[in-house]
Amino acid sequence: MNYFIALKWFLISFLVILGITIPFFLVEALTPPFTDDFESYDLGDLNGQGDWTVDGADKVMVVDEKSQGGAKSIKFLNTSYAANRIFDVSTEGIISFWIFAVDNTSRLRNTITDIGNAGIQVSFGSQESCGAETCSFWYNDNWTWKEYGDFDIGKWYSVQIKWWTEAEIFKWDFNFNFEGWATGGITLSPLSSNVYQFYSNGINSFLDTISGETTPPELEIKGISPDSGTTITDLDTDLTIEYKEFDWETYDGFFINFRDSKLGIVADSIQFLKEDLDPSGNGSEIINLQDFNFDSNGQWYLTGLGFGTELDIEGGMFLTTRGYIDFWTDELVKTPYYLIINVEGLPSPYTFTDPSDWYSANVERFDTPTILFTSFVNLLSPIFEKVGDFGIRTQNIFDLNEAYDRGFALGEIFPLINAYIKKIESFFGGFPLASFFIYLILVMLAIFIIRSVLKFIPFFG
Repeated sequence: MNYFIALKWFLISFLVILGITIPFFLVEALTPPFTDDFESYDLGDLNGQGDWTVDGADKVMVVDEKSQGGAKSIKFLNTSYAANRIFDVSTEGIISFWIFAVDNTSRLRNTITDIGNAGIQVSFGSQESCGAETCSFWYNDNWTWKEYGDFDIGKWYSVQIKWWTEAEIFKWDFNFNFEGWATGGITLSPLSSNVYQFYSNGINSFLDTISGETTPPELEIKGISPDSGTTITDLDTDLTIEYKEFDWETYDGFFINFRDSKLGIVADSIQFLKEDLDPSGNGSEIINLQDFNFDSNGQWYLTGLGFGTELDIEGGMFLTTRGYIDFWTDELVKTPYYLIINVEGLPSPYTFTDPSDWYSANVERFDTPTILFTSFVNLLSPIFEKVGDFGIRTQNIFDLNEAYDRGFALGEIFPLINAYIKKIESFFGGFPLASFFIYLILVMLAIFIIRSVLKFIPFFG
């Protein structure tokens, strides 16, 4: 009976805790009022595309010269014009976007505001003047502009804004570049409407990828063209790769190469240094496939690693005389990308004959092989293919003619040694001295093998 009582109270407690925690999860499940990446828009004036309106023609443009996600973004050409989009934020919500300042004249203000009244306002650009390489991020706390921190010109930054009602009080907060929610909640004065306006204005600034709550982007290298799985018959073909989210204050560059799908042999690596790459850490490069020096046909997968250096300090002391150590990232090609190299003149990978084809060509007694035979061959095929492929690759390492000549010369020594032994045996009255030592060695080897085997057999070792 005590068991059932305890179980009852456990279930009651569990349901109470569940009832308390579920509302908290529901509050955090904020949704964006809309999303947009501008990819479906025509290049040119943003006004009239989607649900956007602009106070003037050719002031906010859809462009493909710079983007955070896809191929397009919007660019602001004049400080006195804005891109507007109406949406309802009468309930809790969140919106995020990416912004990019081109130079120190850039200023991009993003506002979710009651029409005609103050509301949520952040400014991507100083309220005063920016420096040559940095600017500052500001936010409006009840008509008072406050500086949050500096950012670099020429890089994409994420801004997330969320709003909610707490004890019937409307609040909002922001998260700049994934540094965490900044204020704990800014309380707004009572607003007269539940319809708000999202707009941005600035000069020489870009905006892209409007969505819900986002997570920090990860380092990545992607193969772009030719398409993954393309068969390459001429190595004089350009490969386009894309790299994302490199911080050149941390990394010095990255390597890319290709890895054979069978043996894991890598082609020649290509190095890219930060001095030669886009300062934003996002860009693309074109490499001719001849630079990788593929040594055989087959299926080759793209691989990439970032690299850098860091101080080798522990407890305030340098651990090495050099003072710093090299470090490497994990694999950065996260979307598998491979090319099928099929170039005349390169050795082809070793392939095991299909068991059905081999059987029909070599066996006449029965029409078809048994399932056991086919399964057994299919089980061993990958192993023998790797062994065969390894043999083909090693031919490129050794000079076969030289190896044959040396092996033949080594073989000629044994008859000469045997002739000398025969002459020595005559001094022992014809006793087979050489054979005796050979048999002795074989017996000792047999004893060693038997004892080694018995060592691993229970009750005999």
